[in-house]
Amino acid sequence: MKVDQLKANLVQAICEGYADYCVNFCDQDGDSVTIDKLYLDSDGDVCLESNEYDNNDFSAQELLDELDRYSDKRDVYVYNDDIDTSFDIDEEDDDDDYDNLWYIGNDGYLYLDMSYDEDEDNTD
Repeated sequence: MKVDQLKANLVQAICEGYADYCVNFCDQDGDSVTIDKLYLDSDGDVCLESNEYDNNDFSAQELLDELDRYSDKRDVYVYNDDIDTSFDIDEEDDDDDYDNLWYIGNDGYLYLDMSYDEDEDNTD
């Protein structure tokens, strides 16, 4: 996913009243993580890192504010430090359709889906 697509989805969620909701990313196994820090990795991509021990979870507005520091055309992904695995954030095939990638789960939290390639070694 590109930064602009993630930002567009966060803006949509914020406009619908979810600015203060903690952003969760859910993988294909149903496991979810929150984001504790953002940075540029060695390839120049934006890494959204999750380390559940930090307890510095970003709300939708906080994550959007942090993403504004990066070029919209950069790739962005989730890295789960606890299991040393990187995840792609699910996106639409059509680059012009940035809507409806986020949702409110049955537990009342804001989610975006992510996935890992089951055929690859996901450790860095």
